[in-house]
Amino acid sequence: MEDTGPAFALPGYSHKLWKMRIPSRDMGKGKRGGFRGIYYFDRERDPPEIHLLTIYAKNQREDIPATELLRLWQRFMDFLKAQRST
Repeated sequence: MEDTGPAFALPGYSHKLWKMRIPSRDMGKGKRGGFRGIYYFDRERDPPEIHLLTIYAKNQREDIPATELLRLWQRFMDFLKAQRST
């Protein structure tokens, strides 16, 4: 797997929601101008869980608004709860 650079824990999500930079060769951009991925990572589970929640091009949006991020988190938590109860 190619090194995509550092990932950053998003504040307020117990170090389980992360943002990472992803370079784009097609757009001629490096990590700073490529894509952003938001993913869930729970290292406390055995085995650890990782889920990609969304990916977006940095040139189309600078950031995800906090309200949209919260909705994404809540929908994903509902999904996880349903999956784990089956």
